[in-house]
Parts: sequence; structure tokens; C-alpha cells
Amino acid sequence: MMSRSLLLTVPLVLLVSACTPLLPTPEPVVTPSQHVLHPDTLPAEQVPVSGAPVLAVVAVSAGPLLDGRSMLYRDSSGRTFAFAEHRWLASPEAQLATWLVAAMERAGGVAAVVAPAGRGQASLLLDAELLTLHLDSEPAPGAVQLELRLQLVVSRSREVLATTRLRETEPLTETGPAAMAAASGRALARLLDASAAFVRETIATRPGTADRG
Repeated sequence: MMSRSLLLTVPLVLLVSACTPLLPTPEPVVTPSQHVLHPDTLPAEQVPVSGAPVLAVVAVSAGPLLDGRSMLYRDSSGRTFAFAEHRWLASPEAQLATWLVAAMERAGGVAAVVAPAGRGQASLLLDAELLTLHLDSEPAPGAVQLELRLQLVVSRSREVLATTRLRETEPLTETGPAAMAAASGRALARLLDASAAFVRETIATRPGTADRG
């Protein structure tokens, strides 16, 4: 037979349960989509001239307006926002460093391209800063703005041979982050071609560059 104390406890438990508010259903966790910064093409391969210098591409830095892996866009007021559910696979400057090495290897102005760790073997250093990578969303569907600063430096003396700023604008074919990534790839292809030409032409106009490293 159930005891009196247990009989008193059961209604109390039911009363407390009735007064307890239902817990909210947790929001589902959304995994952000990831996008690759990938050029449509690489510069045409050029044959390096005899005695061409060795080049080291130092790590690409990010401009102050960039924010890690965020895919950025600007509205009609000029304010900058990040797509909530979309990211770059890696930071744009890290991805750009890989493509700059590939472009410089095809540029024709250098005998070889070495990693930053092997910069002691290089006559020239290429310093790069990614200044801009965002979507101007107005007017729709918008256009990607991509800007890069390059500086070619003699390794040993730190003499600056040349500095340039390269900017590309590429319209989107439709709205959204995926279209932004595709447009960024088209803009990057042209920017890499211009970067390769910058290095090749600077070396061609500064004879004896390899000997000064």
C-alpha cells in the first residue's frame, strides 16, 4: 500500500511540472558554406632569359578592411557587412599567396621562385598586400572589387625597385556569395597576369638585378 508521504509528493511534483515553462527548441546549427578563391586562368608561361634572378614571394598581408575568412559586401550606403552563412575556405591573403607563386613561376622574368623560408637564396623579394576584396552589391547583382599592392625589393640591399597598385572590377552574373566567388576568380586571373607583367617588366628595365642580390 502506498504511504501517506508518497501520496502527498505525487501532486506536488505534478504541480511543479505544470508551473515550469517549456524550454525553447534550440535553433539548428548552420554550417557556413565555404568558397575558394581560384583564378579562372594563370598567366601565359614565359621562358626566362639567361641570368634571370631568383625570386622569393614573402607572405601576403591583409589590408585593414579585410576580416579573416569573411566574405564582405557593401550596401548602397557604403557600409561593409559579412555574409552570415558563407566564408572563404581560407583567408583571401593566404589563398592569394599560393596563386602569386604560381604566377611568378610563369612570369618569365625570374629563374626560380622560392618559399619565404628560402629567401636567403633569392636576389629579389616580392612583398604583397591585399588591400581590397569585397562585393559592391548595388546596383544588383553587383561587382567585385579586388586590389593588390606589390613591391619588388633587392634582397640584400633592400633597395626598392618598383611599387605598383593593381585594381580589378568584375561584375557578377547573378546575386549571392557563390556568384561573388566566381567573379573574384575572373578578377584574380587578370590581376595575376598584371602581377606577372609587373615583375617581368621591372626586371627587364633594371639590368644586373640578379648580381645585386
